[in-house]
Amino acid sequence: MRKMYTVFILLVITAVLFSACGESSASQAQGVAALSTDIEILEAAVEIEPDPHAAALSIFEMLERDVPEKLTVDGLAEHYGLAAEYFTDFAVFRSTAERGLADIAIIRPAPDRRDDVRERLLSYRDARMDEFRNYDILDAYAISGNAIIFNQGYYVVMFMLTDNELAQDILDTYISPNTSNG
Repeated sequence: MRKMYTVFILLVITAVLFSACGESSASQAQGVAALSTDIEILEAAVEIEPDPHAAALSIFEMLERDVPEKLTVDGLAEHYGLAAEYFTDFAVFRSTAERGLADIAIIRPAPDRRDDVRERLLSYRDARMDEFRNYDILDAYAISGNAIIFNQGYYVVMFMLTDNELAQDILDTYISPNTSNG
């Protein structure tokens, strides 16, 4: 969908540029300025439809990682202490350290549960650090210690990856960082 809007915007730009042929430079500059404003308005109006599952899969692909176990509602309760009433949507993947630690949690909290979800993610991070404190395979202790937890639109996100910054860049294309924290 986003590609369709990009193509549309490029077509509009091309049309304006060709329609400006033969006009004065001042007239062309005004047309380009007006077009830039129109594009900014269109981009603001186009909101990315959140897709946490596709975001996680894309992150694993970019990091050239096998996709780890995708947790179910029961798995969220077991590993994170999150019962179903805490969230409305999620994409959570949990790895084993033997293949390299790579955990992703993208959770849309239920109303008034954002702080609870964040606390559970912090507890999970601490538990993973404890798990690898004396059994540091493939740098799992450092990776778990460098985990990041943040808000992204309606979601609370945790990345426990070798490249959290790349993961954040990829996530921005799937879940708008500018969406209200509702």
